Amino acid sequence: MGLAELIDISTFPPGGPMDLTTIRIVGVRVVLEWVVRRWLTPSGTLAWAPNDGVDLRQLVNSDHRADELAIIRATLEQEAREVSHVVECKVELRVVGEGDVLVRGAVTLDDMREYPLSVTINLAGAAVAQFGGA
Repeated sequence: MGLAELIDISTFPPGGPMDLTTIRIVGVRVVLEWVVRRWLTPSGTLAWAPNDGVDLRQLVNSDHRADELAIIRATLEQEAREVSHVVECKVELRVVGEGDVLVRGAVTLDDMREYPLSVTINLAGAAVAQFGGA
């Protein structure tokens, strides 16, 4: 199935934290949400990928060395590449301020276009995702 034929229900209401919605999404946006779902779901809880997932919310208000963050960053990139239609992913990961988590990604899909993606998780654990070009 090509990108244009993809259809799903969004997990990210506009401007709000992750939650179930009734918003129908299509195309590129579907793939980008699949990536973010993998980044926000603990390993072992994705029904279609039981050995995958990373819960970025565990980083909130935590203290990690640069080498530990580099390993997590590489894991996020690998998780993204496991998603259908993703060819490449580059991620910038930072814990900022009082412990908020900021992820900025550039996801290249099989249409060979790069799409920006960002996830911010605040101290309360609320995740807000922004999908560029989708």
